Amino acid sequence: MNISTEWIKRLDRIYQGEPWFGESFQAKLKNVSEAQAFQRPAANAHSIAEIVAHMTFRRKAIIAQLVGDGQEEFTSTHPDNWPALETLKSKGWKHVLQSFAVTQEALASALMNQSSLTPDLAEALNGTMEHDIYHLGQIGFVKKLLA
Repeated sequence: MNISTEWIKRLDRIYQGEPWFGESFQAKLKNVSEAQAFQRPAANAHSIAEIVAHMTFRRKAIIAQLVGDGQEEFTSTHPDNWPALETLKSKGWKHVLQSFAVTQEALASALMNQSSLTPDLAEALNGTMEHDIYHLGQIGFVKKLLA
């Protein structure tokens, strides 16, 4: 098995498989309604839709690194890093989910085109997965608060 295949399997397990830590994104998000997706559990907390959009932005950054497009536009202060709730509402929950799904496919595609990963890219990719898992836990917490 080549290194890219192993990374893809790990990403897929987190996204739609059976990860060791509990539910995948698909399992965690499948019963989230449009209303729940945009509801903030507290005044200064993020909604599920905001969290998913944030992860989508961060995934686009690693995809850009993998395909060699640079990363200058993917800064922590970029408005798409944490898009406004009203902006997300205008696009709809299905769009937010679809955008996240597109990054899953794009990550797998970018990885398939890698013969090897530099240590910096491997660290960035691992950090992306850790970032996703962290926010997956947040989504679970927000769901419990909204229940």
